[in-house]
This record gives sequence, C-alpha cells and structure tokens, in this order.
Amino acid sequence: MRKIWGKFILGLANFLEVLIGGLINIMEVIVSVVSQLGKALLSLVFIGCSAFLIAPWFIGGAGVLLSPYIIIIVAFFVLVPILGRKFVSWLQYVNYSAVEFLRNYGDYLINNKENFKSYSEFSKDYKDRKEREEREREEQQQAQNDFWEEIFKNFSQGSGGFHYYNMNDEEFRRTFGGYQGQQQGYGGYGQGSYANPLNDFKTKYKESCEVLGIPEDTNIYEVKTAYRKMAKKYHPDINKDPGATEMFQKINEAYEFLSEENINRYKQMNKN
Repeated sequence: MRKIWGKFILGLANFLEVLIGGLINIMEVIVSVVSQLGKALLSLVFIGCSAFLIAPWFIGGAGVLLSPYIIIIVAFFVLVPILGRKFVSWLQYVNYSAVEFLRNYGDYLINNKENFKSYSEFSKDYKDRKEREEREREEQQQAQNDFWEEIFKNFSQGSGGFHYYNMNDEEFRRTFGGYQGQQQGYGGYGQGSYANPLNDFKTKYKESCEVLGIPEDTNIYEVKTAYRKMAKKYHPDINKDPGATEMFQKINEAYEFLSEENINRYKQMNKN
C-alpha cells in the first residue's frame, strides 16, 4: 500500500509539473503580447496628447483622453505585464517547491527511506538558489563593466599619456568614434596590431542582441524578458538537445554583457 501511494504521489508530481509548466508558458505569451500591444497603445496616447496640445478641437478635447474607457484600457496594458510577471515568478516557485517535494516524498514511500525533506526546505532551497543565481549574474555583469572600462582606459593611456575618458562625454566619442586603422600597444590591451576596442565592443553588443533575439535599440527590461524566455528554453535540465548546454552558456554570456551600463554606452556611441 505504501508503494502504491508513493507511485500515486509521483504521478501527481508529474501532472502538476505539466500543468504548471503549461500555465507558465501561457502567461509568458500573454505578458509578451500585452506588452507589445501596450507599447503601441502608449505611442497612440502620446500622439493623442501631442495633438490635443497643438489643436484641442482635433480630437474633441480632453474628454476623449480622460474617458473612463481609455483609462481602463491603459491601466490594463500597464498592469497585466507587471502582475503577469509576478504571477509567473510565483508559478515557477510553486513548480519547483511543490513538485520536488512530492517527488521526494513519493521516492521516500516507494524506497522506504528513513527521512525526506519537508516542503519548507524545498521552498528555502528555491529562494536560496534564485538569490545565488541573481548575485552571480550581478557579479558577472559588474566584471563585464569593469573589463570594458579597463579596456577603454588602457586604450586612452596608450594614445598619448594618461587620460581617462567618460564614456558619455563628447570628447570620448570624438576621440575614439573616428578612430581608424591600427595602432601599436596601447596600455596592455594588446601589443602589435589589433583592432579598435570600440569595434570589439560593438561587435560583442550586436552578437549578444542576436543571441537573445532583441533589437539593438533595446532596454534593460527587454533584455531581462528575453533572457528569462531563452534561458528557460535552453536550460540543460529541460532541454536535452546536445547543443542546449552550449546555447545556454551563450545566453548567459549575452545577458551578462547587456547590462544597463553597456546598453547606454552603445547608444551613446551611435549618436551623431
């Protein structure tokens, strides 16, 4: 009887995993679609506000913009992505904690193990793992920022005396934006012939965007959304394809590189 109950528990765990996984996929699609439609709606609202300021009679006055229907629609497209992402995070938490607890309990019943982990232990494991992963990603992103800061710093040192350029100022873009050809040995970035580090940075940026499937004029929110989607798709624990592990590593590297600082740097470099 004990083993029969254990098999039932394992079957329930598998059923919940499929059910919750399906809900997560559905919610992620809904959030993605609503987010894209919301951006288009906000653009229309902005155009409407601009038209009202220029010619109030053109859109029938402020009554149209302040209509309860318009407010409800805007609130929907703003709140659904926010609440949807929180719901997805909660589902992922339940998917790990509940499913792993049931599997562990089922295995305990079937194999007559002396003890098993409680639900609270699995819950704590999940939270600790998420905190550890987030901390490691932040450390990797900071390492990326420090790396490129050092690259640009050394490049400026080798270009004639020490001078640390602010990545956002006009002098930096004027000095390095027009850099052509090759130079010899700037401050340890390399000796002999090598390419402009700005080109290396831009190439790395474009490749990272391609890996995550996002445009080059992206923002940190799109990066995080794309990363969550791609990481889930190619996670080695889920995707057993031989190339999944390598792709998962590329996804992590792209996410680590596309920090808010590097996004701003790239946009600044491409300003005219």
